[in-house]
Amino acid sequence: ILSIKHVDNVRHAEITGAENKRVTEFINYLYDINKPIWIRYVIIPGYTDSDKDIDSLINFLKPYGNIKLVEILPYHTLGEYKWENMKMDYPLKGIKPPSREKVIEIKNKIKSAGLPVNSD
Repeated sequence: ILSIKHVDNVRHAEITGAENKRVTEFINYLYDINKPIWIRYVIIPGYTDSDKDIDSLINFLKPYGNIKLVEILPYHTLGEYKWENMKMDYPLKGIKPPSREKVIEIKNKIKSAGLPVNSD
């Protein structure tokens, strides 16, 4: 299982605090050794859910023939309390989970591009 936060290097750094170079290198390594992989991608409204974001994800993943599943996960706020307990500012405070319809729309777009995607 490999989690991709964003395929755009700048956006990835905004979300995680680091560039996505290590993720890219790792997915290339797994492809080179023909290791089956499962991609996880979290839909965060305003961060990872635009048409451009999804098109970039699709274009990035399509060349890899070793992808067995693209698991689309809706963002949730279940871990927000951990940040509060540590007296830290939650960087995604105020972000609401995506609608079920938006998640289905994204899954359908990925599926129509020929990539295997999780069902509901």
